[in-house]
This record gives sequence, structure tokens and C-alpha cells, in this order.
Amino acid sequence: MLNELPLTMLKCLVLTVLIETVLARIISIKSKKDLVIVAMASVLTNPFVVLITFFSGFYYGVIGYYIATAICEISAVIIEGIIYLKALNWKKINPFLLSLLLNGISFGTGLIISKYI
Repeated sequence: MLNELPLTMLKCLVLTVLIETVLARIISIKSKKDLVIVAMASVLTNPFVVLITFFSGFYYGVIGYYIATAICEISAVIIEGIIYLKALNWKKINPFLLSLLLNGISFGTGLIISKYI
């Protein structure tokens, strides 16, 4: 199980960056700088979310996994919202709402993929 962690982390990161930057582009974020900021915010938060949730599940079982996932995802939305607030030039919607939207769709897509693939 621990042997799979590096590959799992890489898959999660690539998928998250891809989904969130494509969604950002779809909702009209056009600036390359802003798209890089969206990608880098994911690069900053995703590894911590994956590591914490993985080890919480490993040591504390399903309940620990779900609690850690909730805490980590809420934290990621807040951290990325702060990054968007401070760094994005694109200001069409509230940066925390943008973060919630991108993270929510990315998380939901990840759940669907992990269940069916």
C-alpha cells in the first residue's frame, strides 16, 4: 500500500491541475499568468491533502479518512481562495467561490474516477 503512494500522489496532482486549469479556462480565465496561478495553487495544496488523507485512512480507518478529507478539502478551498484573492487579476467572481467551484468539481471528478476506474 505504501509502495503505491508516490504514483497515487502524482496521479492526483496531475488530474487536479488538469481539471482545475481547464475549468478555469472554461469560465473565462484567459490570462496565462492567472492560469499558472490556478495550477500552482493546486500544486501547493494537493500533495498535502493526498498525504494527510492517505495516512489518516491508513492509521485511523475509514472514519479517519473521511474526517481528514473534509478538513483538508475545506482548508484547500480557503488557502487557494486566499491565493486567488492576492494574486489573480481575474476578478469576475469571489476568489473563495472560485476556489470552492474548482476544488468541488475536481474532488467530485476524482471520486467518480476512483469509483469506476
